Amino acid sequence: MDFFCACADALDSIRLVSFRFRPKNNDLIGVARLISDSFENMLSDERQLILEMVDSALSSKLLGLSGFLAEAAVNLNDESIIRVAITLHVIDDFRYDARENIKILVLIFFASRKLGVDFRSIVLSLDGVCSDRSRKYLSDFLLRDDDLNRLGAFGLRGEVVNGLFRFSPVC
Repeated sequence: MDFFCACADALDSIRLVSFRFRPKNNDLIGVARLISDSFENMLSDERQLILEMVDSALSSKLLGLSGFLAEAAVNLNDESIIRVAITLHVIDDFRYDARENIKILVLIFFASRKLGVDFRSIVLSLDGVCSDRSRKYLSDFLLRDDDLNRLGAFGLRGEVVNGLFRFSPVC
């Protein structure tokens, strides 16, 4: 399989998706898995080319997808989705909006705790595919006090609506 082309094509397909509203189905989980698995299996120079493809528009799409994946991981009780969501942050490389990355990482952190998954172990296992920038931001996130990583610190909460878990603003 040509991991570079698979990842690049899947990223291009994400450009066409609107994350203004939650996706109605789980089709994007498969696309995100393809992006993540392909990226992890590439050579480092190919990964660098993928990082260079990410502009501000794609960055916001990756972050939106990552937030959706945090909810999907809880709804599907699928801890493997946590790794995919974090890998999207590695691909985004914290390049355009580090604060938004941190906010979405808090969602993933919350979802991982809800599933009983060791967030730290997943982050550390991705070290080999991280750029220096994403490695630094992820390391800094791991060092943050847990009080800073509460949903409430970002004006958010987790709730169940119509039988599905989701993140929403605190009213």
